[in-house]
Amino acid sequence: MSEPTVFFTLDGVKIKIQCSKDDNMKDICQKFSSKIRKKLSSFVFLYGGSQVKFDHTFYNQATKIDKSNNQMNILVYRNDEDEDEYTCPKCGEKIPIDTKKIDVIIESNNSIKETINGIKLQLDNIIKNSLLNEVNIQLKNICVLLNNINQNINQNSDKLRNLLKDFSNNNDSKNKCFIKGVLDIKANEINNSITLFNTNFNNKIEVILNNEKVKMIQEENKWKYKFNKDGKYTFEIVFKDIITDLNEFFSQCSNLISLDFSNFDTSKVTNMSSMFNECNSIKEI
Repeated sequence: MSEPTVFFTLDGVKIKIQCSKDDNMKDICQKFSSKIRKKLSSFVFLYGGSQVKFDHTFYNQATKIDKSNNQMNILVYRNDEDEDEYTCPKCGEKIPIDTKKIDVIIESNNSIKETINGIKLQLDNIIKNSLLNEVNIQLKNICVLLNNINQNINQNSDKLRNLLKDFSNNNDSKNKCFIKGVLDIKANEINNSITLFNTNFNNKIEVILNNEKVKMIQEENKWKYKFNKDGKYTFEIVFKDIITDLNEFFSQCSNLISLDFSNFDTSKVTNMSSMFNECNSIKEI
């Protein structure tokens, strides 16, 4: 009997790997990957209409199709699941990220094109050469492959959306003018209206508490919020328009313990009188 042999077909090219009947399929596929100098995770291996079981031996896998089988023909398709970064240019604007990420998405798209060309080749072979049983097996292979391509495209889209979202958020944070700080709410203040700041400038202000945008209670020029539990809260007061008057802005806001003005442009402010009046708990500005 001849030595067990596996023929791997990738992009229409057949590569022969010899083995023993007790060799593990993962090891056999690894030999193929090493021979063409690629990672094992870069490929999908199909045999008999299903993905190759890496934990099976050659004998277990081969004899599922034919009990006397001493030869396997495995179809190999490129897989981009192991890539963990995808991006693309945004409407002609330069995205300030590592250009290697752009190369990754280009390479990913090229791989998908090559996979589709492989499908076309398989269809041509089915039309020209296959018997009925072989047609069924080939069609099963193609179904598995198309499902895999669909998953890869969805993953590309999700990662691209996340990267563009991060880019958008980074741009927003660069353009935002905001004051950051920390509040300390005591147990006896739960469900009371606590003043965070004072201003009659109310057209374009957002307040974010513990990374969530909240709706404030406005009583004349006081901006208040009811806290449902005690403890320390981080906040951002975001100004979407130029503010010039900070008179008594934090006056009598006794829950403030720290403030950060590193993202606030004071160049347009003309009045800061009594801004921190009676802010007795502030430890850091």
